[in-house]
Amino acid sequence: MPLQLMAPIVKEFHLKKSDETYHNDGDPTLITVREATNGDEIKRNQKFALVKQEISADKTISYSSSVSIDNVHEEEVYLTLAGCNLTEDGQKMLFTFKEEKGVSRILMSRDAFAKAWGTLPYQVAKEIVDYVHEQNPQWGSEGNE
Repeated sequence: MPLQLMAPIVKEFHLKKSDETYHNDGDPTLITVREATNGDEIKRNQKFALVKQEISADKTISYSSSVSIDNVHEEEVYLTLAGCNLTEDGQKMLFTFKEEKGVSRILMSRDAFAKAWGTLPYQVAKEIVDYVHEQNPQWGSEGNE
């Protein structure tokens, strides 16, 4: 019998380090991360296509890119974050989600997501990225740490 396609695997993670650092005594801070699909991989890898080749007068070739590893990490989170209970003011959810064909995805424009992502303390964002890489190990060894 051929392989039957199914919804990507999702896993819930507790942001334990962040809860400890910021003395969260309430409900645990949780995120849900989805396994990347091939479409997610294609979208992520488009970041690496933004490389410019320059050839100087002495024929020296150099390459440059305006994409940083932080841009790539933000994209990875945008593509695979499937749930999160972080709030902005104790009530409004920082990130919003939708479920489509059994797959939960961010329901925010990239700009709205980038703005919300940018408000996170560095340690919280790093812990989220670490869990995204745990769920998607193919991304964890490309220039981190």
